[in-house]
Amino acid sequence: RLAEGAYDKIWNDLSDNDVVICKAMSETDSNKVEDIREKTDFSPQMFNQYRKRLVDKGVVSANNRGHMDFALPRFKEFVWKTRDCFLSGKVISYQTIKRKARFGVRVSE
Repeated sequence: RLAEGAYDKIWNDLSDNDVVICKAMSETDSNKVEDIREKTDFSPQMFNQYRKRLVDKGVVSANNRGHMDFALPRFKEFVWKTRDCFLSGKVISYQTIKRKARFGVRVSE
């Protein structure tokens, strides 16, 4: 649960374009930059700018040329579960949605 809370914080601190790249990474089995970039429709320059930001934030590792992967353990699964869950304009985790639903908090998906 501690990791889940930390991942919620990291996720909410990402820019919209950072999130687009993370979503694309979670939706592909390939860790090739070319395959991930195609899912985003970003230009190569724009993609590289946001890829570097994610690397600098420690969210993504790009140790092998032409490849990138999540640097955080199980962050791909977290992104997959949270990709479309919002509360008050912020993305929240699936587990948080379940907790809030127990207390009657409405959440749009």
